[in-house]
Amino acid sequence: MPRAAAFCLARIGFTESGDIDRFLNPRLKGLADPHSLNQVDIAVERVWRAVDAGEIIFIHGDYDVDGITGTAFLTRTLESLGAKVHPYVPHRDRGYGIGPASLDEVRKSAARLVITVDCGMTALAEVDSLRGDGIDVIILDHHHAGERLPQALAIVNPRLNHAIDRFGNLAAVGVAAKFLHALAAARPGSLDPEVYKEALQFVALGTIADVVPLVEENRILVAFGLRKLAESRLAGVQALKAMARLPRRKLTATDVAFTLAPRINAVGRMGDAGDALRLLLADDPAEAYRLAEHIESMNALRRKVDQSVLQEALAQLQGVDPLPAAIVVWSDTWPAGVVGIVASRLVDRYQRPTIVIAMKDNLGRASGRSVPGVSLPPLLDGCADLLEEHGGHAQAAGFSIRAGNLEAFRERFQKLTAELDAAEIQESWDLDAIVELGEMDSECVDWLERLGPFGEGNPEPLFGGRGLVLAEPPTVVGKTHLKLVFQDGSRQVRGIAFRQGNRVEEVARAGRVDAVFHATFDTWRGGQEIQLVVRELGTG
Repeated sequence: MPRAAAFCLARIGFTESGDIDRFLNPRLKGLADPHSLNQVDIAVERVWRAVDAGEIIFIHGDYDVDGITGTAFLTRTLESLGAKVHPYVPHRDRGYGIGPASLDEVRKSAARLVITVDCGMTALAEVDSLRGDGIDVIILDHHHAGERLPQALAIVNPRLNHAIDRFGNLAAVGVAAKFLHALAAARPGSLDPEVYKEALQFVALGTIADVVPLVEENRILVAFGLRKLAESRLAGVQALKAMARLPRRKLTATDVAFTLAPRINAVGRMGDAGDALRLLLADDPAEAYRLAEHIESMNALRRKVDQSVLQEALAQLQGVDPLPAAIVVWSDTWPAGVVGIVASRLVDRYQRPTIVIAMKDNLGRASGRSVPGVSLPPLLDGCADLLEEHGGHAQAAGFSIRAGNLEAFRERFQKLTAELDAAEIQESWDLDAIVELGEMDSECVDWLERLGPFGEGNPEPLFGGRGLVLAEPPTVVGKTHLKLVFQDGSRQVRGIAFRQGNRVEEVARAGRVDAVFHATFDTWRGGQEIQLVVRELGTG
């Protein structure tokens, strides 16, 4: 094993051969028994009863990738068991979760059983309304519970019992996968294993998009899901990949996070999330390509709006010196669908927790993004009296707020953030090792890729190199990126420094640089050429 790969494994706690093998070779048989999940047996019994009786099962997702893929996963797998399924995701304009429009859709469907995925934990009144109509509700979710729980027939959520130790990192689509695991186990032979494996591509999409840690159960589910995604036989997925220009067979978590997931999200942000669901469920190639073309146009529009909102946000920050510990910006002209993306862009630029708020009719919809070491939920808890509702994860959260509370919220949020240890809000390069350029050969990169899928909880290995010689002057490509060629004896290695094109003259003068980088294969060139993805350059 190359030295660099051994350093990476040791650093994340794997030194014994058995543990290393399990990590490097995730297997479906390594998935844990789902029956420790809260009320899963109640949910299993009710769903089988619905299947046997021919009842319509209404599946209610959310309008983000996790909710859409969870709905697609349940639809595909339940239908293979003979269930009559009515899938549904709401329009973003009608608000998060189960709302009045959702209740109308349930009643029109004549369903007697509703399964929610990625929503439902706060739907107290809505669940009561459905129960009053004699409709049972099963909630599959991973969000934190409030002080009161909905009076659903069953709530399958790892955060409600000791299952959090094993399943606490699951996205909602992962909870759905564990529920199907339990459902199939209740009647051995009922579910074709290939159907389940094929549906894991939805689990990979939703899990990666929801930025949950890619460890333990998620590592296994995503590893298999990526394989199925790469070789997908589903017309909708094939069309989505073709429009995104991802025809190659091998896909990574990065491909999902930065290429596929944004397209699915764009539909919910700029139009009707139901179009994304219909794409994932499409069996007819012609319909699939029509929907994929529409989604591509929505993604192009989303990018245009993103850039416009980002420039307006930057204008609000111009002249603010020094910048506060956290950034809070808002406008009544920004669409709610892009505030999360803009918040991410501002975090990348300023390395501070950031809140971006879209105001409309005196009510703001906010999205927050954070930096490593700074968790958003505790900060929002400290502002709870100023918010209508809030929730989310450590690095990504959201809330709604009245216009009259904006200034007070900004002041308090920035004060709470400033009270944290200053080191917590500064980016630092957490290197796996300092290496020589010669170590980054094909064998080493092969080993490094086996450590994936990379993402939250399992970051891509990061290395440092000192005094790297430039074989030729750097050039700017793609308007903002810096193309580099490093020399090691007779060998040359390409590098790319994204969004650092403005440093081309500085780097050219230096001739030698220190670099922080990932090592990967440049598959865009159709081969196995090694490329260093440079995160930082030092010319001093």
